[in-house]
Amino acid sequence: MGVTTTVIAASGALTEGEWIHAAAVYDGATLSLYQDGVEVASAQKTGNITANSSVATWIGGNPPTATTRPWNGAIADVRIYGRSLSAEEIELLAAFRSGSPTLFLPGECHGDGTVDLSDAVILLSAILLGEGDLACDDGCDANDDGVLDLSDAIATLGVLFLGHEALPSPGTDDCGIDPTDDELGCATSTHCP
Repeated sequence: MGVTTTVIAASGALTEGEWIHAAAVYDGATLSLYQDGVEVASAQKTGNITANSSVATWIGGNPPTATTRPWNGAIADVRIYGRSLSAEEIELLAAFRSGSPTLFLPGECHGDGTVDLSDAVILLSAILLGEGDLACDDGCDANDDGVLDLSDAIATLGVLFLGHEALPSPGTDDCGIDPTDDELGCATSTHCP
């Protein structure tokens, strides 16, 4: 039988008629609540998040038999990640609340949703021969320095074949937003939710 923890913000007033960005993050030790990119509450909590198929999941409401705290408003752009986001990632997501940022997979260049040798090959072909169609410039910028060059292919190959540290946040296992301010974009990434 599970235990529920409730976190209630002590700051961050809600203004009727204005959109806010709200996020909750659990990292295995702390449950944190954010409003517009700023942490407004947290609680120490340990243990795994368990699933129970007989219990419905509700966003913006309580189960049908509950009558407390009914939601009276609109919800847009709901996302559930398979990992805890950093405070910096929450801040970036909140900054894009007027328009959703494009999610991408670092190191993924050619649009198949995986990071492999072909990503380095297509990037090298584009850089050295001017050939190839890059599906996502942000994804191709494997070292996240804001420039597409040989070092990006080397970073990808290093992770794949030499055991180098993972590519910059969010890494090759999860889609995410670009944590740095650069001119690169990712208009055509289709493998991230």
